[in-house]
Amino acid sequence: MSHGNRPGLAEERRTALAVVLAIVFWCFSVSLFMPQFVYAYNPYSDINFYYLGENPEGGALAYPVGALAYFSLARAFSPDGYVFSYIIQAISLAFFLIVFWVFSKMHRAERLVEISIIFSFLIYLVVLRIEIVAIALALLGVYLFQKGNRMAGWVLVIFSAFVKIFPAFLLPLFFIIEMRDGKKNAWRVAMAAVLGLLLFFGSDATLNSLAYQAKRGIEIESIYANVLFIINAFNPLGISIEYSTGSMNIVLPETLAFLAFAASALQIIAVIAMVALFWLDTKRGERLWEYSFLVMAAGVFAAKISSTQFMLWPLVFAVPLMWNGKYKMLYPACVALSIFTMAVFPFGWGALIAMEPAAIAVLTVKNLILAGMIAYVARGLSGKEGTEKAKYVRKANL
Repeated sequence: MSHGNRPGLAEERRTALAVVLAIVFWCFSVSLFMPQFVYAYNPYSDINFYYLGENPEGGALAYPVGALAYFSLARAFSPDGYVFSYIIQAISLAFFLIVFWVFSKMHRAERLVEISIIFSFLIYLVVLRIEIVAIALALLGVYLFQKGNRMAGWVLVIFSAFVKIFPAFLLPLFFIIEMRDGKKNAWRVAMAAVLGLLLFFGSDATLNSLAYQAKRGIEIESIYANVLFIINAFNPLGISIEYSTGSMNIVLPETLAFLAFAASALQIIAVIAMVALFWLDTKRGERLWEYSFLVMAAGVFAAKISSTQFMLWPLVFAVPLMWNGKYKMLYPACVALSIFTMAVFPFGWGALIAMEPAAIAVLTVKNLILAGMIAYVARGLSGKEGTEKAKYVRKANL
């Protein structure tokens, strides 16, 4: 008897293939990066600066107060830097599980296998950077806010913004929803504002972090450096690369010195533009996840400092939109973005510093993929509703 038309057979085969591919990619990534996991503590690693509590220049570590508290807690249980690195990795994996728990509330279990492939290429960045802590808190905060637990959402996103600054881009979205729903919700906004101010002024760490970021130059993975590399290949601009303020940055000639300030301004403008679209959108109550992705992706894309781990923000916030009828191409786009991100760092890092054409081409593809994802989601907001509604839309309580 033929089973070719058996219901669910195609889905079972797809799931089986996804499991096999996930195992292959995870084994590849873990084995590839195993030396970094084991020997994460070295004089040039981020982990080393987390442990020392110092910037590469020797000053106090320029992170918000939440990140400093996180490092201090791990340091309290660490007799040396090596143990500290293992504790950080273990805690990071725990926060990574929180991210997948949120994903499990939006997608079927078998989809989680496919989603895991995206992050298999970037597991080194997940466990050896502070980013995943802020991402997990922010993602959970948006999820709880969207489910109706708004105060919890406010608190988590504010806390996450004191680990890394990026989640602050989400707060205007919350504010717009609260105010558009009526003045009765003003107490939540007021309480959230008080909490934020207490954290902000409770330590000068956050101000120091902002000042440190402001004086940094244009990092070589940013879209601005990408454009300068391409122009320089055809018309030499007199640019070079140096290590300063914790990253590899473009050294600009005097005539182009204004670009660092312009890049910061463009990042703010890009985020404000997304927030303004949310304000004008009459269906904002159904589209919190779309705009959460857009503000995060636009903030990362337009940043003058675009470190490799920053790509985790658009990747994580794209997942809630996947397999919605309008955004079915986000999954392959995210896989491609992860692969090209890994190709830039660590594999193509030396070549990019040397401004080799192949490395610049890979960086260009990576940045174009992210730009395409932003345009794709923005276009979906203006198009017709897809026939398949995502669970978060059906169950939204906004």
